[in-house]
Amino acid sequence: MKDQYPAKSFIYVFQSTKQGNFRGENSFQHDVDVVIEVPEKGTAVQMGRFNQGGQMNIFDHETGDI
Repeated sequence: MKDQYPAKSFIYVFQSTKQGNFRGENSFQHDVDVVIEVPEKGTAVQMGRFNQGGQMNIFDHETGDI
């Protein structure tokens, strides 16, 4: 699909192993600009090829709501 629609953006969702690797091929990680991991409930950690980085809370800790 990426070759068929070169002007479109795609979002890939992968499960990871306990060692932190993607299940299946890791070659997809080289095709993306940003990787967002959710290492624990409520926290998203971002890293990417442009050396940006950051972390944010994605749930209200008191209620559990988004």
